[in-house]
Amino acid sequence: MWTAKPTSNAAQNGLEPKGGGHVCNGCGGRDARIARYGAIAKDLKQQHPGHPDLPFWLITTSYGLHEAHALRVWCDETRDTCRAIQQTQQPESAIRKI
Repeated sequence: MWTAKPTSNAAQNGLEPKGGGHVCNGCGGRDARIARYGAIAKDLKQQHPGHPDLPFWLITTSYGLHEAHALRVWCDETRDTCRAIQQTQQPESAIRKI
């Protein structure tokens, strides 16, 4: 039999199920980063079309773009998970007893 309600590790992990607001705040600049890396790549191609280092510059901007996209996906997923956790919190009476 449970002697107490199990504690949540959410606070320890920094993912308290409050709808993901703190995650959204930390990811606020994600779309701006995506746009910035895209603009940098476009400018590099226009301003330095034959430069021998252009492929390496584009590799670098591609990395930043992929990282920004991955952060956006992670933030959206984490926000949705936090909201789902909040919606499915079991009442005290639903705690399983052994």
